[in-house]
Amino acid sequence: MKNLNEEQEKLIDNQISWGNFFYNKKFQIILVIILCALIGIGSPFLWGEIWKKGDHRCAIESDLRYECLPLSPNKTKSEDQCREAGCCWDTTARDNQIQCFNVLVTNKDNKNTIPAYTVIDSSDSKAKLRVKNSPIYLKNQTDSNGKQTNQWFLGGPIVYETLEVNIDYYKTNHFSIKIFPEEDKRNFNFYLPEGLNNIKPNKSITADTVNAKISLVSKLNDNFVLTVKRRDTNQIIFTTGDFTPFIYSEGLIEITNLLPNDLIYGLGQSPSRGFKHNMTYPEHWSIFNKYNLNLTANQSSWYGSHPFYMGWTNDNKPYGVLLLNSFPMEIITNSRPSLTFKIVGGHLNFHFFIGDTPQDIYTQLHTIIGPPAMPPYWALGFHMCRTQCYNLQTAQNIKNQMIDKNIPYDSDCGNAATSMLMFRANGFEELTKFFDDNANKSISSWIVMVPHKANFTNDCEKLSDSDEFIEGVCKNWQKNDNSIPWLQIKDINGHKDKHFGSFYDWCAGKMESKNSSVKYPSFMEPYRIDQNTLGLKVNDKVKETIDHDLNEVMKLKGKIDGIFADYNTPLDLKYTTTHNMSQLCPVFTLNNQWNKYYYSQLNQYSPCLDVTHGDKYTIDYTTGGKTNNYTLDHLALHNLYGYQHTYAIKEVLANDKTKLQRKLVMSLSTFIGSGRLGAHIGTNMKASWDMLVQSNIQTLEFSLYGIPLTGFPVCGFKGDAPDNELCLRWYQLAALQPFMISHRDFNEHLTDPISLAKDGKSQMILDAIKSTIVIRYRLLPYFYTMFYLNHISGEPAVRPLFYEFYNDTNTFKIDKQFMWGKALMVSPVLESKPKNISAYFPQNKDNTEVWYDYYNGRRIVTKKGQTENLSAIEYHINLHVRGGRIIPTQKEGQNTYKSRQQPFTLIVALSLNGSAEGELYVDNDADKPDHSGQPDDYFISKFSVKKLDTTHNNSFINYTMNIVKTITNQKAFTFNYKVEEIKIFGVIDPLFPLQFNLFIDGNLKRTYDNNKPNQRHITYDTTTGVLSFKNITDIDMSAKSNYTLAWSFKKY
Repeated sequence: MKNLNEEQEKLIDNQISWGNFFYNKKFQIILVIILCALIGIGSPFLWGEIWKKGDHRCAIESDLRYECLPLSPNKTKSEDQCREAGCCWDTTARDNQIQCFNVLVTNKDNKNTIPAYTVIDSSDSKAKLRVKNSPIYLKNQTDSNGKQTNQWFLGGPIVYETLEVNIDYYKTNHFSIKIFPEEDKRNFNFYLPEGLNNIKPNKSITADTVNAKISLVSKLNDNFVLTVKRRDTNQIIFTTGDFTPFIYSEGLIEITNLLPNDLIYGLGQSPSRGFKHNMTYPEHWSIFNKYNLNLTANQSSWYGSHPFYMGWTNDNKPYGVLLLNSFPMEIITNSRPSLTFKIVGGHLNFHFFIGDTPQDIYTQLHTIIGPPAMPPYWALGFHMCRTQCYNLQTAQNIKNQMIDKNIPYDSDCGNAATSMLMFRANGFEELTKFFDDNANKSISSWIVMVPHKANFTNDCEKLSDSDEFIEGVCKNWQKNDNSIPWLQIKDINGHKDKHFGSFYDWCAGKMESKNSSVKYPSFMEPYRIDQNTLGLKVNDKVKETIDHDLNEVMKLKGKIDGIFADYNTPLDLKYTTTHNMSQLCPVFTLNNQWNKYYYSQLNQYSPCLDVTHGDKYTIDYTTGGKTNNYTLDHLALHNLYGYQHTYAIKEVLANDKTKLQRKLVMSLSTFIGSGRLGAHIGTNMKASWDMLVQSNIQTLEFSLYGIPLTGFPVCGFKGDAPDNELCLRWYQLAALQPFMISHRDFNEHLTDPISLAKDGKSQMILDAIKSTIVIRYRLLPYFYTMFYLNHISGEPAVRPLFYEFYNDTNTFKIDKQFMWGKALMVSPVLESKPKNISAYFPQNKDNTEVWYDYYNGRRIVTKKGQTENLSAIEYHINLHVRGGRIIPTQKEGQNTYKSRQQPFTLIVALSLNGSAEGELYVDNDADKPDHSGQPDDYFISKFSVKKLDTTHNNSFINYTMNIVKTITNQKAFTFNYKVEEIKIFGVIDPLFPLQFNLFIDGNLKRTYDNNKPNQRHITYDTTTGVLSFKNITDIDMSAKSNYTLAWSFKKY
């Protein structure tokens, strides 16, 4: 080694010396203090340089900012526009940060301009507010003619000077807080749609007895600050805080809730990065029923409006908040965490739900929105549809091959382009023949029905009387045309006429271009519920028209079992992303210059938002006969259009007495309460892994909204034909989702099992898809029972893990697994080519949960909740049964009619203490004659297994299983309800003796004994711990008897 000279040695010594100094703990503490001081001193200079004006009120971290200019996309804002409005502008903001925001306010700030109201009077149930600070851009700046002069917000909203607050109490854990303008008492900004419950306050519950402490006044001053806490735990569930903007104007309402944490779910329908909202940076989306050509994760809003969310307090207690408002609104989340509502009209009507378990929140919500509709049994099977022109030969061939290959499926729409069959006379003959063939094969039939009606007026005038089109369309389809209300629009001169839009003509009929001219019936007619509430009903003539179309034009009376209400957002293809809204909606744009960019976004693929529903309606609002005239504005009712359309269809089907079986109504567009009408099918999803994940998240969300029967087309509705892997994984997920359907758009590759095989997919893929569908059909008795419980109690059929395991906080963020009821956990593969997947096995607070593999009964040992690596092989769905539960299953058939003729197998998963329970609901799939309430023929069987007290005999462990009919109202059933096999998971000791006894109503019926000749009733797998009782012949659950099985294990 070379010798070091003196200079090098000194340098090294100095480095060592300084190194030791920097590693000295005292120095580290001093250094941190100095750095903090420097940052504190330097921050004002830094922010001053960034904002030029040096206003310290703009030195606000990104997660504490609240957007200043209302509802406009960021790209439309400019620095000058922002500053002139009195807001802060950040030149360095990234794409996901708020660039134009409200100024910082402190108690000593003489420039306090944050929008706020003061409380001038209050009591336990009422308060009055007066505006304190209006935003500069919303101040009532008018000229001598009373016209607003603000250049940026010409014609913009005027701030309400005085507000009223009403607090109503319904139950000890349910109350509402309504904020509305004092001068606007008679402006009914929310019309209660048919079916939503108009619940009344409970006068026996007061501010002292409700489980909440409600404060309306800031602790710093007299500003209005809404704070809601749980009374029993003092935990905050809602607070607007002292430094968030509160704006209440004629066209813009803004209120912010400072959340206790980032655990919230709901507020749909929009693409989400997870069931739990992502609060890491600002997110914007709209609650607005909007048609999208292709559903991706980039859209601001989808087809439903559900302004409800559920959250957790900081001590892990659930709560729910519903904003009962049908106007379009924008939602903004921030990492603060905070939640901002920006609404373009209506009132603030918040309903609060407080509970100890998630079940409390789900079921309380149903007191307002009503119970979910009970689906027909066949609705839980596998369904097929496709969008084609008139020839149904492809659909017929697919149906025949599904039957030949014994692949279970239950319904077929034939052709989704039903609405286009109107373009020729007798266009429905082929469809009715297809449906007749369905009926002969025990396959259900349904059609796709759109709300629009073709505009044939000019064409009918051109045709001669000899043209067959006259009879086929012009005379039949246009019945009641002049007697029903339509969407109407005013031109720039104030002239009102029907609004004519544009809709698909996939088949390009002989008199139409690529798209057809259509008009839109109104499904809204107001009526008085009480002095303070207006409801919406469907005009009788509109229902008559739907009935006429179905029965007289389409000749489908008695032939269909359901209807899919599609494109009912409603869709208007005139208004695309490339059209100039100022030209297409000139009056609306002129009257809303201040917010035209936001409205332009909403108006894509929708009629102009200033259309009205019919003419003015005159309604009494007092018993003295005083009347008000109401114009039903589409802006307030757009989000309700699909709901009312679905309601009208349900009413028409209910009046069809040719089939007493329960009908299925499905809808694309949904609103709070749509679940009581029927199902939701989310179409237009592109075939991608992202959309596969979204379908899982959306299913959990719709369960939260009370719409349990939800599904999305397997392999996507649009896009290139998916590869083998994606399509198979989608089939696997869909098989365990509430509604399973193969449905493809016009000119797209079909993705039903038969078409996939034709497209070159291997026989192995076809077999894998078939086995996936078979798993679904075997579980249908359990699924149907869960839908029954959902219907009567609000317990969701499909539920997030936290619903069952709310004491395990690890479940709060899990959305790639879900539960079917209490018993079955699903862990799907949602990504491409994984070697394995991580699945979380939750625990209860007693740490006594045990899980079993659904297929082989192998026990999964967990302690305090743990993550397991599960198989991700391509042909496997990960299913696990929860210990302590019993699942009824049934052998599959070609369809549900034939499946219900097969015997049952009961899967018993023992808990750690050797017990289990479950139930089975059965009905005749028919409503009462008036289609209300519980069907006339049904029964419920309860299952229970328990380990008996063995203190008198320590050599044996004795078990009994009871099958008890707890509720019965049955006449006769044509199906098979015999139990053929019972599988018991979690058996440690061998059976001794090799026999079990069967008692009927307490009397010994038979001893099943393996020791007798030619009898093999008992098997036991020592590897998996599964005991099976087979070839049972004496248990008929439809009989009016109770059954008990008894067996023993020998202790070693």
